[in-house]
Amino acid sequence: MRLSGRLGGLLLAAFLPVGCEAPTGLDELSPRESLIETHRAIVDGVVRGSFGQPLEDVDVVLRVAGSSLPAPTTRTDASGRFLLVLAIYNGAGGPDSAAATLYAYARPPSYSTYAAGHADLMVRFLPASQNPPRTSVEVRLAVF
Repeated sequence: MRLSGRLGGLLLAAFLPVGCEAPTGLDELSPRESLIETHRAIVDGVVRGSFGQPLEDVDVVLRVAGSSLPAPTTRTDASGRFLLVLAIYNGAGGPDSAAATLYAYARPPSYSTYAAGHADLMVRFLPASQNPPRTSVEVRLAVF
């Protein structure tokens, strides 16, 4: 089954690489006791500049098609890498997938100019009891 069009009724949250939950506004939606993690996925990758150099401190945002929930975000590290661990709460059983667009933004003061890029991808989710599938992506920005 596909998540597109169904995400409005599901809760999608992102976890930071250190395992802390990112702010998602879930407290206003329902008490944490009623949330059951049913599916998980990993999106990782690297952001590079015009010459293939890794870009540090680039904002990375993952927009899931059809979702009105806050977009999971992170920043790249010194090697230009990023990691998003995604979870679905209170979802139906079985594997799911969702179309998404990953955006990368470089901006001052880290860089002398603004630069943006994106990549379209399909994020696959598996039940939380299984190892989460990994979707890897590389984004190039016009940064010299």
